[in-house]
Amino acid sequence: MVVFIDCGATWCAPGVKKIQSFKELHQQYELSGLKVIGLSFGSDPAEAESAYESQHVQWLLIHVPANGETRALWDQSARIQESSC
Repeated sequence: MVVFIDCGATWCAPGVKKIQSFKELHQQYELSGLKVIGLSFGSDPAEAESAYESQHVQWLLIHVPANGETRALWDQSARIQESSC
């Protein structure tokens, strides 16, 4: 099994644009064991959910905590940080 992690946010236009390519990759290799997980770094989970729904994304979306203390804990434990778009 291969896990592909899509890190993004709705405010990142290039990242949103790449979702279509990720969908094609997912459709092509899902039966071969590819799993895709989306990590949303945006501050509004409802906005991210809406964006995924509008693009018919079928994989799990995880919302990275937005508040300062919880976000710091996320950064420390997950070691996956938001990069500039």
